[in-house]
Amino acid sequence: MKTQNMMFVVLVVCLAVCVGTSWGHFFDDTTGKAEQAKDAAAPTVYSAMDAAAPTVDSVMDAAAPTVDSAMDAAAPTVKSAMDAAAPTIDAAAQKSGSFASWAYDKISRGLGFGTEEPVAQTKYEETKTN
Repeated sequence: MKTQNMMFVVLVVCLAVCVGTSWGHFFDDTTGKAEQAKDAAAPTVYSAMDAAAPTVDSVMDAAAPTVDSAMDAAAPTVKSAMDAAAPTIDAAAQKSGSFASWAYDKISRGLGFGTEEPVAQTKYEETKTN
């Protein structure tokens, strides 16, 4: 049984090699045909682009005043939104700064693991003396 399986594997490998070597020239031929098609289509594509360019320019020129007026109309709304958001932004900046300071202090002093006097023991002693 093993011999038959081995012969089958060898047959499949030989078949793959034969097919690969015979089809190799096919792909080279299609690459050349693709280049020829690309070269043949280039003048048509360029002429279509040249024909469309004035239309695109005229549409952009026609839309420019509308875009400018929309930007001018939106400017006061944007300014008021920024002014309304300023206190919130300042508060967030202060809170994040205070959190960063707290975290830095906590890490620089250690997290309380392995200290000689545990925090709970210190608090107990403070309440005992009062």
